[in-house]
Amino acid sequence: MKNFTLALSIVFVSVCTVFSYGQTVITHANHAPLIGYSAIVKSIPEVFGVDVGPDGAGVSWDFTQYEGAENVDYDFVDPQNTPYASMVSGCNVAQKMIDGAQYHFFEGTSQHTIEKGIGQTVDQVNIYNEYPDPWKVMIYPFAFGNSFVDDYHVVLDMNPVIDMQQIIIGTMTVTADGWGTLTNPEGTYSNVLRIKKVHEDSTALIIDGELVNTSSYIYNEYFWYSDSHRNFVQRIYEDVEFAYFTVAYLIGEVAGIEDGMQDMISIYPNPVNNLLFIENNGSMEYDRAEITDVSGRVIKNTAIEGSQQKNSVDLSSLPAGMYFLKLISENEIIAVKKVMVDK
Repeated sequence: MKNFTLALSIVFVSVCTVFSYGQTVITHANHAPLIGYSAIVKSIPEVFGVDVGPDGAGVSWDFTQYEGAENVDYDFVDPQNTPYASMVSGCNVAQKMIDGAQYHFFEGTSQHTIEKGIGQTVDQVNIYNEYPDPWKVMIYPFAFGNSFVDDYHVVLDMNPVIDMQQIIIGTMTVTADGWGTLTNPEGTYSNVLRIKKVHEDSTALIIDGELVNTSSYIYNEYFWYSDSHRNFVQRIYEDVEFAYFTVAYLIGEVAGIEDGMQDMISIYPNPVNNLLFIENNGSMEYDRAEITDVSGRVIKNTAIEGSQQKNSVDLSSLPAGMYFLKLISENEIIAVKKVMVDK
């Protein structure tokens, strides 16, 4: 994989500027994908006429008019706890998507995060594709004024379900092009850093061994990061050819929950409108169940006997929406589950 770090000569100046003004620096410790981390993002697909705002230092961005329409989950898990454990090599974190129908696999180090492959369930068959030339998602540390260029080569082969391959060869230019204050429907964030990613891709579609289509396209991604959140707080995708945008922003996050512990707990029914049942499928012990909304505000706090196989929590008083159930043992969160209340 080619990787050229530009503006190395100004790294020292950039870092000094960062510490002087306090804006965010992207680091592995604070922003890299982490097993046990979950985020919920509000998304608005296919919006037109979005102004992504200025680049530069000390600027302001206002996206309060873009109120999200649908929730998207970002769940990061151990690759060994996925259906592709025997197929994946050199990856230490995976992003679970579409309720487990798709996984993205990453290699993370203190210097970089690289996406190395994708697993998809197609017609109940698990298909894993390792990229011939993975793409570098981020390098660390990354501060205002830094940039790098990365070439990638992705092959999505749907065999044995269907004889079809999609080949993507592209170049991505990543620049930290602005810092300042961001306002969106969730609130105002100070000293955020904007990352701009420009993708230039060429694609080929092969069906039954024959080339049926080729195309080239350019798309841009803008991410706003804060030191106080691992996930981006704002993202805008721009399709350059068709001039439409997707706008998304963070509404909630949970970190530090081990995969194995999560698997020991099951909840039902979900969605729920009355009693939520909690079933302990292992030997876990906990003494408290806490219900929070997506912003982290505690809505309900109930003492329970976690050594029992089954407990319940009454959620009949809660309005419809998404919540987190946190199981706590001696003031330590040991499991988190997303709960939908449906009226």
